[in-house]
Formats: sequence, structure tokens, C-alpha cells
Amino acid sequence: MSFFFAFFAAFFLLSLGSAAGCLLCVLCGKMFHKPVLKSRLTVACVLLSVAVAVFAFSLLLAPELYASSRLFVQSVKENVLFLAALFSCGVLCAAFWRSVFPFVVSCYIALSIFTGVKLYGAFSANEAVLSLVVQNDAIKVNGTSYPVESAQGKALVLKRYTLPSVLLIPLPRVWYAVCGVSDINTEKTPVTSVSELRHFSGQAERPVSFSGEGDDVFMGGIVQSYRKWLLSSSEYQLVLLEDPVIYPSLYTIKIKTYGEKLTATFSRDL
Repeated sequence: MSFFFAFFAAFFLLSLGSAAGCLLCVLCGKMFHKPVLKSRLTVACVLLSVAVAVFAFSLLLAPELYASSRLFVQSVKENVLFLAALFSCGVLCAAFWRSVFPFVVSCYIALSIFTGVKLYGAFSANEAVLSLVVQNDAIKVNGTSYPVESAQGKALVLKRYTLPSVLLIPLPRVWYAVCGVSDINTEKTPVTSVSELRHFSGQAERPVSFSGEGDDVFMGGIVQSYRKWLLSSSEYQLVLLEDPVIYPSLYTIKIKTYGEKLTATFSRDL
């Protein structure tokens, strides 16, 4: 399931489920002669309008989601539990807005803060701007030296982690770690295994750990399991380096992430 599918599905099903929850409360109030908020019917109509608007926006912004009906139905079948949970959450939040809704919002905020603290703590060494020094026998990235036989035809190797598509929290989707340098791989990029890289110099399996993994057997195990799930999708991305004319040469690399894409731009300083 793609991130856009999960994103639009979440807004659509939460709105649809909340509308259904309001209508259910109105129906139960009529059947059992219980007092019901007069605004529930209005809120249900507004939420139905929101669901229709989200569906229309998804058609305009991500038409590839509906390009193949077979793939769309397959995505729904493979993620039916996730989609059902979203709809149920909407129903419960609307039906029990005084208890369930604040609880769900609090859990969502707590999960976002916890995940953000762990990710920024684990990848704190990564910066949006990297300093690159190219010598005839080594390439230095932010002070870390990677020995090479020749500085010609090299690429910077980044291990890129993409957060699970079902994790809809306001954090960057892509996180990365500098692993080393290798020869330019003209066959394909990104690559899934370091064995596909030629003349690799560096640490391929750079360990990434969250703080608190070993502090407690129970909580530490939960944090470790969460980290493994969070960073389960990874691959190596090559950033092609310019062949230097003189040694040493100093470059600045600016790393930018947009959605699930990672791009790099070069500027020569010396």
C-alpha cells in the first residue's frame, strides 16, 4: 500500500465513519427515546461532504490510485484490517466524543512525539548540508574518511529508510544515513544490497538504535521491536560525485527530502 493510498483512505474513512457514528446516535436516540445533540445530524452531513471532497481531491491529486481497478481492489483486500480500523475509529470517536475522541487524539500526539524524539535522536548526525573533501586516495564526508584507490567515478552511498505507509504522523517520510562511497553503479539505483555496489568503502550495515532499547527488559524490547518495524523498509541510494580536476577538492552537498523522494545538489567550494 502506498502512502498516498493510506493518506486519502484515512481521511475518507474517518470522515465516513464519524458521519455513520453521528447517524447511529440519532437513530438510537429515536428508537430508545434518549436525548441526542441536535447538531449531530448537521455534523453528519458536514462529515459526508468532507468524505466526498476527500475522494474528489484524491482523483485530482493521485489519479494513479484508480488507474487499475484490479490493483485498487487488491490494495483494499490486503489492508482490510487497517481500513476497517480507520472506519471503526471514526464511528467510536463520533459516538463517544467525550471519552474516545480525546483518548485517540492524545494517543496520536503521544505516538508522534515519541517517534519524532527517537528518530531525531537516532539520526542526529545527519545534516541537510554535507561537507565533502575529495583527495586522490580518500573521500571525507563530514570529517569521516573513506579510503579509495581512485577518486574518479565515485558515488556517495546513502542508506535510505522509508517509514511504513500506515504510519500517518507529521514527520519526514525519509530518513538516511551516510554509509560510504563506491564506484558509480550504472545498472540501477537505488540498490537493495551492498553486494551490488562495486569497490564499496565504508560501513554498509550502519547500526541504528533508539535510546531506551536496553534500559529495561520489557520497555526496551517494545522500543526495539518498534524501531525494527519503523525502519523495516530500507535501500541504498547513490549520489553521483563529480570527478575532481585538482586534489584536494571541496564540495558542499545539500540533501533534500520531499515525500518519499531524496535528492542531492552539489556546489564546489574549492
